[in-house]
Amino acid sequence: METKNLKLKKLCVVMSALMLFSGALKAGEYENIKNKMEIFSKKIEDSINHPTTDNIVKGGNKEYKEWELQMDYIYKKFLSELEKSKNFKAKNSLIESQKAWLKFREAESKYNYYVDSGDGEGTIRSISLISSLVKTTEERTFELAQLYDNFIKNNNELKNKKSPKETYENANSKLNEEYKKLIDVLKKLNHKNSINALIISEREWDSYIKKEAAFRHYLFNNDKEAEKGTVYYDALTKFTNERYEYLKTGLDTLEGNF
Repeated sequence: METKNLKLKKLCVVMSALMLFSGALKAGEYENIKNKMEIFSKKIEDSINHPTTDNIVKGGNKEYKEWELQMDYIYKKFLSELEKSKNFKAKNSLIESQKAWLKFREAESKYNYYVDSGDGEGTIRSISLISSLVKTTEERTFELAQLYDNFIKNNNELKNKKSPKETYENANSKLNEEYKKLIDVLKKLNHKNSINALIISEREWDSYIKKEAAFRHYLFNNDKEAEKGTVYYDALTKFTNERYEYLKTGLDTLEGNF
C-alpha cells in the first residue's frame, strides 16, 4: 500500500511533467528552435577541447549544418501554412525572397573570408568563412520563425509601425555614405578581393531585402495587391539600419589598421 505522502509526490511529478509538456506545446517555433539550438551549440562548444583552427572549423561546420536543418524546417512549414491559408502571393514572394537570401549568404561569406584575413592571406580566413555562414543562417532561421509565429497568432502589429518611404530613403542614404567610406578604406589597404566581394555582397543584399519586404507586405496585408506602405518600408528601414551598423563596425575595425 502506498502511503498518502508517496501518492502526493507521484501526483506532483505527473502534474509537473504535464505542465512542462503543455508549455512546450504553447511555445512558438522561435522559442522551440532557440532552446534546441542552445543545447546543440553548447555540445559543440564542449566538444572542442583544443581550439585549433581545424577543430574550430569542424565544430563550425557541424553547427552550420544544424542551422541549415532548422531553417529548412521552418521555411517548409511556413510555405505549407501559406498554401493552406491560400496566401499564394505571400508564398511565392517567400520563395523568391529565400532564393535571393541564399545568394546573399554566399556573397556575404566570401566578403568576410577576404576582409577578415587581410584580403585572403591570413590563417583566420577559414574561421571567418564558417562563422559568417553560421551567423547569417542563424539570423535567417530566427527571422522566419518570428514571422511564422506572428502569422499563426494573426499578429498584425507590424501594420501599426510608422516607417514611411522617406524614413527608408534617409536610412539608405546614410548606408550608402558608410559603404563608400568602407570602399575607400579598402582601396587604401589595396584589398582588391575584399572590394570585389563587398560589391557583390551589397548587390545581393539589396536584391534580397526588397524581395523580403515584398513578402512581408503580402503576408500582413492578407495577400492583397495593396499599395506598398507601412509594412514594406518598415522592413526595408529595419534591414538598412542593421546593414549600416554592420558596415560601420567593419569600417571602425579596418580604420584601426592605420
